[in-house]
Amino acid sequence: TVAPVYAVRGDDEIDTHYLPEKRIVEIDGIRIGIHHSHRPFREELLSRLKSLLGLHKGPTWGAVQEWLLRTFKNDDVQIIVFGHFHRPYSEFHKGILLLNPGSIYKMSFDALTYRINHTASKTRRITARLERRMLKSDRIIHPPTVALIQIENQQFSTEVISLPYVDY
Repeated sequence: TVAPVYAVRGDDEIDTHYLPEKRIVEIDGIRIGIHHSHRPFREELLSRLKSLLGLHKGPTWGAVQEWLLRTFKNDDVQIIVFGHFHRPYSEFHKGILLLNPGSIYKMSFDALTYRINHTASKTRRITARLERRMLKSDRIIHPPTVALIQIENQQFSTEVISLPYVDY
């Protein structure tokens, strides 16, 4: 009752099968769509290969933006919160704020090695191997971040906050 938590299913977690893939919550008149944003296998793999081959610059936001807008097209949302890329993102598209809070841990060579050895998804193990080959062992892909959404009087504002690095 103090701080309700709304969660959706991820793509690596083996114990979240009971969670919905997509969720809509309403807070003070603002409708928020939540989705991890992992796409169907073929679309996801094609997008990652294009990125690895240098055909996309940075994360493959373009394909995800349109996919998220299609996923929530009949839900009358003002904000879509998504994850999957572990990189912060906050942009309006067709009047809807797409917000990725990033990740609370650093994505690094070690984190990719852990994913290769422990993830349930064969696709994620393959893409983690490809990503790890592109890194030097000490390179950090992104800093840890979270996002804050403030809602008041049916208006909202957002802020992405950088966190200090924590080794694990």
